[in-house]
Amino acid sequence: MNNWIPRKACPLLGATLFASLITVAFGQTSPEQDAVDAAAYRRNLNACLNGSYNCDRSKLSPNEQDEVSKADRKRNLNACLNGSYNCDRSKLDSNEQEEASKEDYKRNLNACLNGSYNCDRSKLSVNEQPSSSKPISTSPQTSELSSEQQRRLDYFVGKWILKGEIRESVLGPAGSLNGTQNNAWSPDKTAVNATWEENRPSGSDAGRASYAYDRALDSYTYHSVSNSNETEDSRGTMAGDTWTWLSDINMPDDSPGKGRYVAKMTSSTTYTFSFDIFKDGEWSRIIDGTAVKNK
Repeated sequence: MNNWIPRKACPLLGATLFASLITVAFGQTSPEQDAVDAAAYRRNLNACLNGSYNCDRSKLSPNEQDEVSKADRKRNLNACLNGSYNCDRSKLDSNEQEEASKEDYKRNLNACLNGSYNCDRSKLSVNEQPSSSKPISTSPQTSELSSEQQRRLDYFVGKWILKGEIRESVLGPAGSLNGTQNNAWSPDKTAVNATWEENRPSGSDAGRASYAYDRALDSYTYHSVSNSNETEDSRGTMAGDTWTWLSDINMPDDSPGKGRYVAKMTSSTTYTFSFDIFKDGEWSRIIDGTAVKNK
Protein backbone atom coordinates (compact mmCIF):
# COMPACT_ATOMS: atom_id res chain seq x y z
CA MET A 1 0.00 0.00 0.00
CA ASN A 2 2.84 2.39 0.87
CA ASN A 3 4.19 1.92 -2.65
CA TRP A 4 1.69 4.45 -3.93
CA ILE A 5 1.96 6.96 -1.06
CA PRO A 6 4.19 9.91 -2.15
CA ARG A 7 7.20 10.44 0.12
CA LYS A 8 6.36 14.15 0.34
CA ALA A 9 3.06 13.22 2.02
CA CYS A 10 4.85 12.09 5.21
CA PRO A 11 3.58 15.10 7.21
CA LEU A 12 0.03 13.91 6.42
CA LEU A 13 0.76 10.27 7.19
CA GLY A 14 -1.92 10.14 9.88
CA ALA A 15 -4.65 11.26 7.51
CA THR A 16 -3.31 8.99 4.76
CA LEU A 17 -3.24 5.99 7.10
CA PHE A 18 -6.82 6.75 8.18
CA ALA A 19 -7.92 6.92 4.55
CA SER A 20 -6.15 3.63 3.86
CA LEU A 21 -7.99 1.97 6.73
CA ILE A 22 -11.30 3.25 5.37
CA THR A 23 -10.35 1.87 1.94
CA VAL A 24 -9.66 -1.57 3.40
CA ALA A 25 -12.79 -1.49 5.56
CA PHE A 26 -15.10 -0.70 2.66
CA GLY A 27 -13.34 -2.93 0.11
CA GLN A 28 -12.15 -0.09 -2.09
CA THR A 29 -8.96 -0.39 -4.13
CA SER A 30 -6.52 1.99 -5.74
CA PRO A 31 -6.74 2.78 -9.49
CA GLU A 32 -3.47 0.91 -9.94
CA GLN A 33 -4.88 -2.22 -8.32
CA ASP A 34 -8.05 -1.94 -10.40
CA ALA A 35 -5.90 -1.84 -13.54
CA VAL A 36 -3.91 -4.90 -12.42
CA ASP A 37 -7.11 -6.84 -11.64
CA ALA A 38 -8.64 -5.88 -14.98
CA ALA A 39 -5.53 -7.06 -16.86
CA ALA A 40 -5.54 -10.37 -14.95
CA TYR A 41 -9.22 -10.82 -15.79
CA ARG A 42 -8.58 -10.25 -19.49
CA ARG A 43 -5.66 -12.70 -19.45
CA ASN A 44 -7.81 -15.38 -17.87
CA LEU A 45 -10.62 -14.79 -20.39
CA ASN A 46 -8.18 -15.03 -23.30
CA ALA A 47 -6.66 -18.19 -21.80
CA CYS A 48 -10.12 -19.75 -21.68
CA LEU A 49 -10.99 -18.66 -25.23
CA ASN A 50 -7.68 -20.10 -26.50
CA GLY A 51 -8.11 -23.41 -24.65
CA SER A 52 -5.16 -22.78 -22.33
CA TYR A 53 -4.58 -25.09 -19.36
CA ASN A 54 -4.39 -22.12 -16.94
CA CYS A 55 -7.94 -21.00 -17.66
CA ASP A 56 -10.14 -20.58 -14.55
CA ARG A 57 -13.74 -20.74 -15.74
CA SER A 58 -15.10 -20.03 -12.27
CA LYS A 59 -13.99 -16.42 -12.73
CA LEU A 60 -16.04 -15.95 -15.91
CA SER A 61 -19.51 -14.52 -16.22
CA PRO A 62 -22.30 -16.77 -17.62
CA ASN A 63 -22.07 -15.01 -21.01
CA GLU A 64 -18.29 -15.48 -21.10
CA GLN A 65 -18.65 -19.16 -20.20
CA ASP A 66 -21.03 -19.56 -23.14
CA GLU A 67 -18.50 -17.81 -25.38
CA VAL A 68 -15.71 -20.13 -24.18
CA SER A 69 -17.91 -23.19 -24.78
CA LYS A 70 -18.50 -22.02 -28.35
CA ALA A 71 -14.73 -21.62 -28.83
CA ASP A 72 -14.19 -25.16 -27.49
CA ARG A 73 -16.76 -26.52 -29.95
CA LYS A 74 -15.10 -24.67 -32.82
CA ARG A 75 -11.66 -26.07 -31.92
CA ASN A 76 -13.05 -29.59 -31.74
CA LEU A 77 -14.85 -29.19 -35.07
CA ASN A 78 -11.63 -27.98 -36.72
CA ALA A 79 -9.77 -30.95 -35.23
CA CYS A 80 -12.36 -33.32 -36.72
CA LEU A 81 -12.33 -31.60 -40.11
CA ASN A 82 -8.51 -31.77 -40.19
CA GLY A 83 -8.42 -35.44 -39.19
CA SER A 84 -6.68 -34.74 -35.90
CA TYR A 85 -6.47 -37.59 -33.40
CA ASN A 86 -7.85 -35.36 -30.61
CA CYS A 87 -11.18 -34.94 -32.40
CA ASP A 88 -14.17 -35.91 -30.22
CA ARG A 89 -16.99 -36.72 -32.62
CA SER A 90 -19.46 -37.26 -29.79
CA LYS A 91 -19.47 -33.48 -29.36
CA LEU A 92 -20.49 -32.84 -32.99
CA ASP A 93 -24.06 -32.37 -34.11
CA SER A 94 -25.42 -34.40 -37.03
CA ASN A 95 -24.51 -31.79 -39.66
CA GLU A 96 -20.96 -31.45 -38.30
CA GLN A 97 -20.51 -35.22 -38.23
CA GLU A 98 -21.59 -35.40 -41.86
CA GLU A 99 -19.14 -32.61 -42.76
CA ALA A 100 -16.31 -34.38 -40.91
CA SER A 101 -17.10 -37.65 -42.70
CA LYS A 102 -16.88 -35.88 -46.07
CA GLU A 103 -13.45 -34.51 -45.15
CA ASP A 104 -12.32 -38.01 -44.08
CA TYR A 105 -13.49 -39.33 -47.45
CA LYS A 106 -11.57 -36.65 -49.37
CA ARG A 107 -8.41 -37.27 -47.35
CA ASN A 108 -8.57 -40.99 -48.10
CA LEU A 109 -9.19 -40.36 -51.82
CA ASN A 110 -6.20 -38.00 -51.97
CA ALA A 111 -4.08 -40.58 -50.16
CA CYS A 112 -5.02 -43.17 -52.79
CA LEU A 113 -4.42 -40.79 -55.69
CA ASN A 114 -1.00 -39.88 -54.27
CA GLY A 115 -0.01 -43.50 -53.77
CA SER A 116 0.13 -43.24 -49.99
CA TYR A 117 0.33 -46.52 -48.06
CA ASN A 118 -2.44 -45.36 -45.69
CA CYS A 119 -4.95 -45.39 -48.56
CA ASP A 120 -8.04 -47.50 -47.84
CA ARG A 121 -9.36 -48.53 -51.27
CA SER A 122 -12.37 -50.27 -49.74
CA LYS A 123 -13.79 -46.81 -49.04
CA LEU A 124 -13.60 -45.71 -52.68
CA SER A 125 -16.51 -45.76 -55.11
CA VAL A 126 -16.44 -47.92 -58.25
CA ASN A 127 -15.48 -44.93 -60.39
CA GLU A 128 -12.67 -44.02 -58.00
CA GLN A 129 -11.16 -47.50 -58.00
CA PRO A 130 -7.98 -47.89 -60.08
CA SER A 131 -8.45 -48.77 -63.73
CA SER A 132 -6.43 -48.71 -66.92
CA SER A 133 -7.96 -45.37 -67.88
CA LYS A 134 -7.62 -43.75 -64.47
CA PRO A 135 -4.75 -45.30 -62.55
CA ILE A 136 -3.93 -44.52 -58.97
CA SER A 137 -0.29 -43.60 -58.66
CA THR A 138 1.89 -46.18 -56.96
CA SER A 139 5.22 -44.78 -58.14
CA PRO A 140 8.02 -46.56 -56.24
CA GLN A 141 10.05 -43.36 -56.40
CA THR A 142 7.27 -41.35 -54.71
CA SER A 143 6.62 -44.02 -52.06
CA GLU A 144 10.32 -44.35 -51.35
CA LEU A 145 10.66 -40.60 -50.84
CA SER A 146 7.70 -40.55 -48.50
CA SER A 147 8.97 -43.42 -46.38
CA GLU A 148 12.45 -41.90 -46.25
CA GLN A 149 11.07 -38.66 -44.85
CA GLN A 150 8.86 -40.48 -42.38
CA ARG A 151 11.67 -42.74 -41.20
CA ARG A 152 13.48 -39.67 -39.87
CA LEU A 153 10.78 -39.39 -37.21
CA ASP A 154 11.84 -42.80 -35.90
CA TYR A 155 14.62 -41.00 -34.02
CA PHE A 156 12.05 -39.68 -31.53
CA VAL A 157 10.43 -43.06 -30.80
CA GLY A 158 10.93 -44.12 -27.18
CA LYS A 159 10.79 -42.54 -23.73
CA TRP A 160 12.70 -39.30 -23.28
CA ILE A 161 13.64 -37.42 -20.11
CA LEU A 162 13.80 -33.65 -20.58
CA LYS A 163 15.60 -31.16 -18.34
CA GLY A 164 16.17 -27.49 -18.96
CA GLU A 165 16.40 -23.95 -17.63
CA ILE A 166 13.80 -21.29 -18.31
CA ARG A 167 14.72 -17.62 -18.42
CA GLU A 168 12.40 -14.99 -17.02
CA SER A 169 10.34 -13.44 -19.81
CA VAL A 170 6.91 -12.12 -20.70
CA LEU A 171 5.81 -15.77 -20.80
CA GLY A 172 6.60 -16.47 -17.15
CA PRO A 173 9.14 -16.67 -14.34
CA ALA A 174 12.62 -18.20 -14.48
CA GLY A 175 13.33 -21.68 -13.13
CA SER A 176 13.82 -25.33 -14.01
CA LEU A 177 11.98 -27.41 -16.57
CA ASN A 178 11.53 -31.15 -16.05
CA GLY A 179 9.47 -33.46 -18.23
CA THR A 180 8.99 -36.78 -19.95
CA GLN A 181 7.82 -37.73 -23.42
CA ASN A 182 6.73 -41.20 -24.56
CA ASN A 183 6.67 -41.56 -28.36
CA ALA A 184 5.44 -44.45 -30.50
CA TRP A 185 4.41 -45.01 -34.11
CA SER A 186 0.70 -44.95 -34.87
CA PRO A 187 -0.75 -48.29 -36.02
CA ASP A 188 -0.79 -47.15 -39.66
CA LYS A 189 2.77 -45.75 -39.42
CA THR A 190 1.67 -42.31 -40.63
CA ALA A 191 2.62 -40.43 -37.47
CA VAL A 192 4.55 -40.64 -34.22
CA ASN A 193 2.14 -40.15 -31.34
CA ALA A 194 3.31 -38.88 -27.97
CA THR A 195 2.15 -38.47 -24.40
CA TRP A 196 4.01 -35.84 -22.38
CA GLU A 197 4.26 -34.36 -18.91
CA GLU A 198 6.19 -31.31 -17.76
CA ASN A 199 6.82 -29.22 -14.66
CA ARG A 200 7.65 -25.52 -14.96
CA PRO A 201 7.92 -22.68 -12.43
CA SER A 202 4.43 -21.60 -13.53
CA GLY A 203 2.91 -25.05 -12.90
CA SER A 204 2.52 -28.58 -14.24
CA ASP A 205 0.84 -29.80 -17.41
CA ALA A 206 0.39 -32.94 -19.49
CA GLY A 207 -1.11 -33.92 -22.82
CA ARG A 208 -0.79 -35.67 -26.16
CA ALA A 209 0.98 -34.79 -29.40
CA SER A 210 1.55 -36.08 -32.92
CA TYR A 211 4.48 -35.73 -35.36
CA ALA A 212 3.91 -36.35 -39.07
CA TYR A 213 5.33 -35.63 -42.49
CA ASP A 214 3.32 -33.47 -44.91
CA ARG A 215 4.26 -34.55 -48.45
CA ALA A 216 2.34 -31.70 -50.08
CA LEU A 217 4.42 -29.02 -48.33
CA ASP A 218 7.55 -31.17 -47.87
CA SER A 219 7.70 -30.33 -44.17
CA TYR A 220 6.84 -31.88 -40.82
CA THR A 221 3.87 -31.09 -38.61
CA TYR A 222 3.55 -31.11 -34.85
CA HIS A 223 0.17 -30.93 -33.15
CA SER A 224 -0.24 -30.99 -29.39
CA VAL A 225 -3.23 -30.70 -27.07
CA SER A 226 -2.99 -30.50 -23.29
CA ASN A 227 -5.31 -32.13 -20.79
CA SER A 228 -7.09 -28.76 -20.49
CA ASN A 229 -7.52 -28.55 -24.30
CA GLU A 230 -4.75 -26.02 -24.98
CA THR A 231 -3.46 -26.59 -28.51
CA GLU A 232 -0.13 -26.01 -30.23
CA ASP A 233 0.73 -26.38 -33.92
CA SER A 234 4.20 -26.12 -35.49
CA ARG A 235 5.84 -26.68 -38.87
CA GLY A 236 9.22 -28.38 -38.90
CA THR A 237 12.19 -28.90 -41.20
CA MET A 238 15.33 -31.00 -40.83
CA ALA A 239 18.81 -29.98 -41.98
CA GLY A 240 21.70 -32.28 -41.10
CA ASP A 241 21.39 -33.11 -37.41
CA THR A 242 19.07 -30.21 -36.57
CA TRP A 243 15.28 -29.95 -36.43
CA THR A 244 13.67 -26.51 -36.52
CA TRP A 245 10.01 -25.99 -35.65
CA LEU A 246 8.19 -22.66 -36.13
CA SER A 247 4.82 -21.67 -34.70
CA ASP A 248 2.51 -18.71 -34.20
CA ILE A 249 1.93 -17.80 -30.55
CA ASN A 250 -0.11 -15.29 -28.57
CA MET A 251 1.76 -13.09 -26.12
CA PRO A 252 0.29 -12.38 -22.66
CA ASP A 253 -0.70 -8.89 -23.90
CA ASP A 254 -2.67 -10.55 -26.77
CA SER A 255 -0.19 -9.37 -29.40
CA PRO A 256 0.95 -11.92 -32.03
CA GLY A 257 4.40 -13.47 -31.87
CA LYS A 258 6.47 -16.32 -33.27
CA GLY A 259 7.96 -19.33 -31.55
CA ARG A 260 11.04 -21.29 -32.64
CA TYR A 261 11.94 -24.70 -31.20
CA VAL A 262 15.31 -26.17 -32.25
CA ALA A 263 16.43 -29.73 -31.47
CA LYS A 264 20.01 -30.76 -32.30
CA MET A 265 20.69 -34.51 -32.30
CA THR A 266 23.98 -35.06 -30.47
CA SER A 267 23.74 -38.88 -30.46
CA SER A 268 21.19 -41.62 -31.03
CA THR A 269 19.98 -41.19 -27.45
CA THR A 270 20.51 -37.48 -26.70
CA TYR A 271 19.62 -34.12 -28.16
CA THR A 272 19.79 -30.52 -27.03
CA PHE A 273 16.84 -28.20 -27.43
CA SER A 274 16.05 -24.51 -27.20
CA PHE A 275 12.99 -22.30 -27.51
CA ASP A 276 12.98 -18.67 -28.67
CA ILE A 277 10.25 -16.10 -29.20
CA PHE A 278 10.23 -13.40 -31.87
CA LYS A 279 8.89 -10.08 -30.65
CA ASP A 280 9.56 -6.47 -31.63
CA GLY A 281 11.86 -7.48 -34.47
CA GLU A 282 14.22 -9.85 -32.65
CA TRP A 283 14.53 -13.38 -31.29
CA SER A 284 14.90 -13.89 -27.53
CA ARG A 285 16.03 -17.15 -25.90
CA ILE A 286 13.54 -18.54 -23.37
CA ILE A 287 14.59 -22.18 -22.77
CA ASP A 288 17.76 -24.25 -23.06
CA GLY A 289 17.72 -27.96 -22.28
CA THR A 290 18.79 -31.54 -22.93
CA ALA A 291 16.77 -34.68 -23.70
CA VAL A 292 18.03 -38.19 -22.93
CA LYS A 293 16.38 -41.39 -24.13
CA ASN A 294 15.54 -43.72 -21.27
CA LYS A 295 16.95 -47.14 -22.18
